[in-house]
Amino acid sequence: MAYLFSELVRAIRLRPETYIYSTNSTAGPPTFDGLCNFLMGAALADADQPLLGFEEWLGEKYGVSNPFVWPLFVHRLFRGVDGVKPEAEVSSQTDLAFDLLDEFLLERSSDVS
Repeated sequence: MAYLFSELVRAIRLRPETYIYSTNSTAGPPTFDGLCNFLMGAALADADQPLLGFEEWLGEKYGVSNPFVWPLFVHRLFRGVDGVKPEAEVSSQTDLAFDLLDEFLLERSSDVS
């Protein structure tokens, strides 16, 4: 069954514990690292390469010449490292990652159309 990566991202955002196992002993929500690992694996398995260009897009969006790999960049962005901060207030790295992924995937889908 075919799926759109953006639909998977949306589903994970709504119920992350359904898709990602938490290594937290309190069985809380999945960690940021767990989320990133799952999404990168799903993207690599997708022939459409849905995250291709995401790091470059982040670099252009925030005026950074080397945004690193996207999970590290999101971590640094959330923490305000190097004076670069998210445009809007977010409560967690995970929310920031989802916001950026949604924006990137939306732009990418409109470029393809």
